[in-house]
Amino acid sequence: MTTLPPDFTIKTERASDGSSSVVVAGEVDLYRVPELAQALQTAAASGATTISVDLSDVTFLDSTTLALLIQEHRQLAANGCELIVLVGEQTPTTAFGITGTDRMLTIHHVSGGTNPRISKHVPRRKVHGAAN
Repeated sequence: MTTLPPDFTIKTERASDGSSSVVVAGEVDLYRVPELAQALQTAAASGATTISVDLSDVTFLDSTTLALLIQEHRQLAANGCELIVLVGEQTPTTAFGITGTDRMLTIHHVSGGTNPRISKHVPRRKVHGAAN
């Protein structure tokens, strides 16, 4: 049995406009990806047309996390649902650029104090040349 350190949290929130967000903090790796997958499936099953994955408090992510985000993006898009990935200053965004994931996903950069979790007013842009 694998014991996971307590540096990971995940929660799903449903907004009044029918959108959902999955808020993740800590390290997301091979051992945590199943929990993230379940949270995304729960959000999709709720009938949301937009799902955001808030990674602004994530300090580590690996290739299994990126693979899951791409897989979920494709599945959700096929069902008419949009996946938005939110990253913050501490989110390790280098992996998105190196793998080309930043060209496949809609990624928004959020900075301290803002909380655009599902806001329709957040401009959509890709993260390019991130310093992380």
